Amino acid sequence: DRLSTKRRPDVQVLTGKVLLAQDRNEESTLAFREAARIDPGNADACYYLSILQPTTRPTFGEGFPDDPRAAFVQKWASDSRTGTRNCAIVIGIDKYNNIPALGQQGDFGSKNDATQIAKALSRLDFEGQSVELLLDATATKSGIATALRRVAEGTGRIGSFLLYYSGLGFPAWSPGLVVHDSVADGDRVENVLTGQELNDAIMRVPAIHKAVVIDGAIDEQMKPLAFAGGYLVFGATAPHEECHVTGDHGAFTYALLKELKNAALPMASCRSIRERITQQLNSMLVGQNPVVWGDAAKPLVEARSRLDVAFELVETRYYGNYSASLLKDLLDWAQTEGQDHPDISLALARAFLNKRDHQRAIRSLRTISTSAGSTVAEGFLLRAVAHVMAGAEEKARDALNHLAKIETAWSSLFQLEVARLLLALREYNLAMTMAQKSLADQSGVPPAAKAILGLAQAFAGVQESAATLNDYSDQTSTAVAERDSLDRIARFVATGEGTPEKRALLVGISAYSPQTLRAPRIEAEGL
Repeated sequence: DRLSTKRRPDVQVLTGKVLLAQDRNEESTLAFREAARIDPGNADACYYLSILQPTTRPTFGEGFPDDPRAAFVQKWASDSRTGTRNCAIVIGIDKYNNIPALGQQGDFGSKNDATQIAKALSRLDFEGQSVELLLDATATKSGIATALRRVAEGTGRIGSFLLYYSGLGFPAWSPGLVVHDSVADGDRVENVLTGQELNDAIMRVPAIHKAVVIDGAIDEQMKPLAFAGGYLVFGATAPHEECHVTGDHGAFTYALLKELKNAALPMASCRSIRERITQQLNSMLVGQNPVVWGDAAKPLVEARSRLDVAFELVETRYYGNYSASLLKDLLDWAQTEGQDHPDISLALARAFLNKRDHQRAIRSLRTISTSAGSTVAEGFLLRAVAHVMAGAEEKARDALNHLAKIETAWSSLFQLEVARLLLALREYNLAMTMAQKSLADQSGVPPAAKAILGLAQAFAGVQESAATLNDYSDQTSTAVAERDSLDRIARFVATGEGTPEKRALLVGISAYSPQTLRAPRIEAEGL
């Protein structure tokens, strides 16, 4: 609050980022607006305003064409779900009054399927009123057409639209999708919803992402329509196969409901969902082979776009809520579509390091552009950390050697992290250089820089090491016992005992105030 009165745009941007990480978007927008008012050329403020107000802000790329984030903002405007609503029409038909062969006696679990799917969608950012449930008598041809028209003519931008149907589907004896009031008279079937009629209605829905799920017989007539229309059709069986029922559910929907509970669903491709459902059906001894027509790399239900999830990962920097499978799917997407935003690659690398997955952390960093100085610097640091975790010391040294040659404005804390890692790898001269750079920064250097410098000097045989460590001890009021502890840790690192990871841990612990980390330091000595 005190700094904000000094009209500093950098403080306003930092405030906005903190508020954004707490999901306080309105307050965050005000902070970024103030920063842009004070300094209209502030790229960070304009970038975040373009993200928070994609439909009202001018194109970020026009003002900052050379900024590596320009392509991301352009993609965000078309793909983000910010300011959108999600809609679904869920249909379940058990009774077909005008089909004598079935009459009123059909009970295929379709109504139960539809009811459970509607409940599952409510957990996926499909709000209650946005899911229309049509069962039996309401699932007539006109009823379905009216529901589709309501969605198409509604107000507001639609992010994701799903049409789910459970029933007879497109049986071989019907020219279209069988609905509640379809009529069968001998070889003649009337009042069905043809594939073309269904396609035309779906194409009128102004949604970014569209999918049709049919737990019933499927017909080849939907295949070219789906590819041409840019939407997905997910069928419970291959054409001419039979749909099976298990208990009070269709076997396909039973497996699909499990998938809808998967935390990784927003990122999972429809292809991977189909493979998992097929495995479930095989384990149930059900001879069904689900099909996907359209771009199978897209997710089935995209309540939030991959860009939204990726941006959230970048801004919150809290990785505990992200499952390993969700991060893996997000990485697969980033490898092909996320290259234009290096912050996503860095966030993924941090998240995988947080989960001790050093291999995927290294893979995440391969998409970083070599033209972005500070980004590349952090990329090399994270790559070095990952190699240390993997026990690949030579690769870690190579990464840090590249890092030391990058000319960019680093914070003293960043330089300190580099020095600490160099020390753990016994690169003493480079560690001294980075620690001295950190100490030369006058913006508030922690005493840890003195500890790292003193340890590096001691291991390199520099005489000033004792004076540097004594200075560190004086700054932190280190007790005699703690000073002895520091010396023991120094000897442990110098002799190269233990794994690189343990040495890195000890160096990190040795550089903090003994008053606040006394117990962890004693614990570290026991390694």
